[in-house]
Amino acid sequence: GGGKGSAKGGGAKGGEEGSRKLARRDAREAAKHAGGKRRHHGGDEAVHETRQRMRMKVLQRQLSRLGNGAAVKAERRALLLELGSLHADAGRPRPATEHLTSALEIDLEDAEFAVR
Repeated sequence: GGGKGSAKGGGAKGGEEGSRKLARRDAREAAKHAGGKRRHHGGDEAVHETRQRMRMKVLQRQLSRLGNGAAVKAERRALLLELGSLHADAGRPRPATEHLTSALEIDLEDAEFAVR
């Protein structure tokens, strides 16, 4: 004789698969209607994001190598300003604010209004 699970697609398991399939389809539809543009790996946007990310890494490295002496204050401030603006452009307000605040702390006068 045949056992309990011999028929394909029967029982509770078949219902679970159907509901998962519906959930995935609903999620895809929602993403479509929300304006979720699919990214292409070599697209201009992806290339720009990669360049931004690499530039941030380089700036972080330069910042970590700098000492805290008075001679490097201007260079440290310039690096912090650029890093802050890159984070702001990338839509990351928290690290942008942290870097810009650090730059402002170095030069409280901010004569050229670079931070503001």
